[in-house]
Amino acid sequence: MFVILAFTACGEDRTYEYMELTEETHWIFSKMKESYLWGDSIKNPQTKDFFADNKVFYKNLLMKYDKSSYFEDSASLTSYGMSFAVMRDPIGIKPSNSYALVLYVEPNSPAHVAGIKRGTWISKVGGSNITTSKYDMLERGKATTLYTNRVDVDDEGNYFWHEADSVEIDAACELSTTSMYLDTVYNIQDTNVGYMVCNRFIDGVSKSEFADVLSRFNASDVSEIIIDLRYNSGGPLSEAVDCASLFVPSSYASEDVCAILNNKGDSVTLSFGNETSLSDAEKIYILTTEATRGAAEIYAIALQRTLGSSVVKVLGMPTAGESLITEPFTSPYGFNINPVTAQVYLADGSAVASDELRIDYQVDELSNIHSCHPLGSRQEYLLYNTLYHIIYGSLPMDKDDAAETAVKKYIPSEKPYSL
Repeated sequence: MFVILAFTACGEDRTYEYMELTEETHWIFSKMKESYLWGDSIKNPQTKDFFADNKVFYKNLLMKYDKSSYFEDSASLTSYGMSFAVMRDPIGIKPSNSYALVLYVEPNSPAHVAGIKRGTWISKVGGSNITTSKYDMLERGKATTLYTNRVDVDDEGNYFWHEADSVEIDAACELSTTSMYLDTVYNIQDTNVGYMVCNRFIDGVSKSEFADVLSRFNASDVSEIIIDLRYNSGGPLSEAVDCASLFVPSSYASEDVCAILNNKGDSVTLSFGNETSLSDAEKIYILTTEATRGAAEIYAIALQRTLGSSVVKVLGMPTAGESLITEPFTSPYGFNINPVTAQVYLADGSAVASDELRIDYQVDELSNIHSCHPLGSRQEYLLYNTLYHIIYGSLPMDKDDAAETAVKKYIPSEKPYSL
């Protein structure tokens, strides 16, 4: 709805001039009242408020407890193409300093072209230091210089920082991303293990990519599957449920997975489909971190609850526990608003909590900070622990505690849900 007021000056009706100057913020207000989960609680702004910047106006409408809704202008749709974790000095030499550890790099992105790799430590962007609350300069911006570091270990086991090369990176741009980051098959002591890394769910894409990978796994006689969701922070919930359907027997077709409840009290239930691609795998191992959120959590919970603890094991760290769904609304003025429009509930009626997904073996990949191998390398910390467990039924005891007391913060690369 639009709030229309008449303005007069010396007898002149200036209502239409006002509406022209504030039509963008009025569009925001109308969409929020109509679709925002807490739309009934939004107070009518004062007349002067409609003259505010679009982003400021939008944020002022949000509930104080809403940490999920977000605003997108043309700049926020660009990216340098790297995911990272920010932490206070993990080796304790300069506790006031913060560093960003690059976790993965999107192919053909500015970060990839610049030579940034998983395991690169970044201490400064241009002339600015990184902090645990100031990291957006690592996500997008103009062409700039990244200052990198390396963690070394001396003969006595002491850690120290070693300054590495500075790196020139091009301006952030819009990226063409995929759902499946990589997949491969390992043969370990006559056991064929399939490994896939899914960093996001993409509408109309992920199910097909999952099915293709499973087809290759079945052709390779894979008996164990590792699904790496550690950096998967969301995407369309319906796509995640479709992907989970590929892993469950057809007898579970039409069984409810979750329900979505909007601000009008309308509910939509998502259920397993009747397609399955899994035939040979005996066990599934899901890898998680604090960055695993939203649709990725529903995917993992669905498999864990449906197939049971004897088939599905989860290794990593507790997930975020995200139950709010955002929905994009594209304005005719060159920006998007993404308010929370619904909440997701599991089939038993419970909301998703941070302990909803049971972690069978807790392994913190950020506790091993001096050796960050590429994803897919058998020496990569979390994958190594998983492969070890598959073969020996336990975890190795070679934990590195260098970063145990560090203040660590994963920076999700995606928003948790969309419809």
